[in-house]
Amino acid sequence: MTAVTAQNTSEIRVIFPVPAEVIRQQIRAVTEDIGVDAVKTGMLPTAEAATIVASELRGLDVPIVVDPVMEATTGSRLMGEGVLKILREELIPRATLVTPNKFEAEALTGLKIGGIDDVEKAAERLASLGAKAVLIKGGHILSGGKAIDFLLVEGEGRMLEWERLDVRTLHGTGCVLSSAVAAQLAKGEPLVRAVELGKEFQREHDVFTDLLRDEGIEVLMLTDQLDEHHAHIAETLPNLVYTRDVCMVSNLGAHALRMTYAARQVEPL
Repeated sequence: MTAVTAQNTSEIRVIFPVPAEVIRQQIRAVTEDIGVDAVKTGMLPTAEAATIVASELRGLDVPIVVDPVMEATTGSRLMGEGVLKILREELIPRATLVTPNKFEAEALTGLKIGGIDDVEKAAERLASLGAKAVLIKGGHILSGGKAIDFLLVEGEGRMLEWERLDVRTLHGTGCVLSSAVAAQLAKGEPLVRAVELGKEFQREHDVFTDLLRDEGIEVLMLTDQLDEHHAHIAETLPNLVYTRDVCMVSNLGAHALRMTYAARQVEPL
């Protein structure tokens, strides 16, 4: 955790950067005991935090997904002064995959992205910084009513076209995608397949979250390891829904999340 925030679906009210030494010890507490199978970096609020993260990743031989978070969907600035330089010079060169959106790709490359041709040029420039692969997320790039993601792997580019979802819940979707891809890489999936599975999960997440928001319902996401005592407590909490019926199952781990709203079900996309 690099920052503590006070936020909801429409705004970020306060950002409190976690002291750099605390970030260092968080990383070491995990790597020196539990170990890691993949890494995903996200919000880096200060240059000091970015430097610590880059330093601690040097000794790890695992897939690294760098999500260069600069601004929240709600418009709040999330990246501090000096972080962009550290991303370019220290984090992106170590990245298995870097996952900017249109605006982040523009900031990192200095290129203006107006269409698909520009996306390809930006991806190539990011790859020239050392990233093994680049995924420019296409939520802000439309072609014929479709959202276009562009994936560049080992010099080979491909367009990933998706029907644009008519949802209002956009807060955090980029982070969901990069985290989902990192989870698939941790499981050993090849990079292209990891991106495809991550995207499927993100789209299911967006549809389901939007449904629940319409109903004013909060969902407790629970795993198969949940014991009966905690399940009983969950069922008694107001405005929370808990059930064993499956309406959306993530592909991200052995203990799949099961979520539903009453008897309504959301079919996987």
